[in-house]
Amino acid sequence: MRYFIMEQDEEYINVPKIINWYDRIDVRQIKPGASGKLPPKIAFNIRENADVVFTDVLTNPFLLYSANIMEAVEIYEPKIPHKQIVLLEKKSRHTAV
Repeated sequence: MRYFIMEQDEEYINVPKIINWYDRIDVRQIKPGASGKLPPKIAFNIRENADVVFTDVLTNPFLLYSANIMEAVEIYEPKIPHKQIVLLEKKSRHTAV
């Protein structure tokens, strides 16, 4: 069996910084087996940054990956639970799903 590690490239300095996420979800629900207690779609505001770069993988404050990466993950783990997360930078209206 082969395993792959996905992680955020620490060289990127303009990655989205989610603000006030702890007001939106209960951190106790970010664990295996508890995904059903989270809403199917969540929107988070990110800190204003005109140079924001939406990378395919974010690891802070929790693991987030793009729809493209999700397609690849589903090839190997088709039953993996996931939620749609929208990142929104209000001032410039940059978004990522």
